[in-house]
Amino acid sequence: MTLKATEPSGTSVPAMEALEKNDLFEKERPSIEQAENYQVSFTPEEQKRILRKVDWRLVPLLSFLYLVSFIDRGNLGNAKVAGLGKDLHLSGTQYNIAVTTLTGIVQNFSGLLAIRIFLGVAEAGFFPAVSLAGAFSGLLAFGIQKMDGVAGLQGWRWIFILEGIFTVFLSFFIWSLLPDSPNTAPFLTTEEREFIVLRLEQDTGSGRGRVTNNDKVNKRQVIAGLTDWKVWAAVFMYWATSISSYGFTYTVPTVILELGYTAADAQLLTVPIYVVAMIFTVINAMVSDHYRQRTPFILLGVSVGIAGFTALLAIPHPQLPGLTYGMLFLATSGIYMSLVPTLCFVGKIILQAAIEWGKL
Repeated sequence: MTLKATEPSGTSVPAMEALEKNDLFEKERPSIEQAENYQVSFTPEEQKRILRKVDWRLVPLLSFLYLVSFIDRGNLGNAKVAGLGKDLHLSGTQYNIAVTTLTGIVQNFSGLLAIRIFLGVAEAGFFPAVSLAGAFSGLLAFGIQKMDGVAGLQGWRWIFILEGIFTVFLSFFIWSLLPDSPNTAPFLTTEEREFIVLRLEQDTGSGRGRVTNNDKVNKRQVIAGLTDWKVWAAVFMYWATSISSYGFTYTVPTVILELGYTAADAQLLTVPIYVVAMIFTVINAMVSDHYRQRTPFILLGVSVGIAGFTALLAIPHPQLPGLTYGMLFLATSGIYMSLVPTLCFVGKIILQAAIEWGKL
C-alpha cells in the first residue's frame, strides 16, 4: 500500500505535509479540491479485504434490524388469525385500511388505525420485505398466542406487546454499534477510512464528478427531479413491489386459516413458505449480481409471481387445500425474487438522473 498526496503540478509530496488527515477524514467530508489532491492506493486484494470488513460489520447488523422492524410491522396478519379481527369487531375493509407495542392495548378500529399510522412514520427508513422476517413472524406468533388469557389479555395483544417491547429495547443501545459515516467508523483504520470516503465520493458523483459538502441543491434541480419521467417510473416500480409484498404478508395467514387449518397451524404453515422464498431470493440476487443484469431477473420474479397468483385464482376454494398451499410458495417466491433486482435497478436510475441534475 502507498499513501501520498499529489499536487496539481503532478509532483508527489508526503501525505501529511499536503493535508491533515484528521481534518479531512475524521472531522468533515473533503472538499472537491482536497479530494482531488489526496489519493490513497491499495492493491486489489487490500481493497477487497476492506470492503469485506465493512460488509461483515454492517450487513448482518442492518439485516437484523430490518428483520426486527419488519416483524413489528408484519405481525398484523398473524394477529388477525389469533383473534384481532373478532375482538375489535372489524368488518368490510377496516382490516385492509389498518394495514407496536401500543397496538396491544387498542380497543377499536379508530385506535388501531392511529397506531399503524404512527408505526409507519417511525419505521419508514427501512425498505420493505425480507422474506426471512415473514418466517420468524409466523414462528413467534405461534408461540406468543399461547399466552392468551395471561394478565387478562388476548393472545394477539401479546404478539404486539412483546415484539414491540423488544424493538424498543434494541433502540437504547443498537445506535452505538452503527457508525454515522465511514469518517467515524471505529472498526476501520485511518487509511481504510480514507479509502472508503474517497470511493464514495467518486461512486456517487455530481456535476464535478464527486459529491462533497460544496454540492448544494438548487430550485432547478428540485424541479428537474419532480418532472423527470425516470423518477416516476422508479416510484411506480417500487410501489408495485411494495404493494405485492405487504399485501401478501398481511393476508397469507388468513388464506391458510380459511383452508381449514387451526389458527396455530396457520401461523406455523407460513414459516416454510417464507424460508423457500428466502432461498430463491438469495439465489436470484446472486446470479443477477454475477451477470451485472437486473431486468431479466426482475422479469423472472414477476413471471413466477404471476404464475402463482393466477393458479391461486383458478383453484376452487377450499376444495383443494394442498394445491392452494403449494401455490402460495410459488407466489411468495416470485414476489421476493423481484425485490432485490428491482431496488438495484431503481437505485441506478435515480443515480444516473441525479448526476444529470447536478449539471444544472
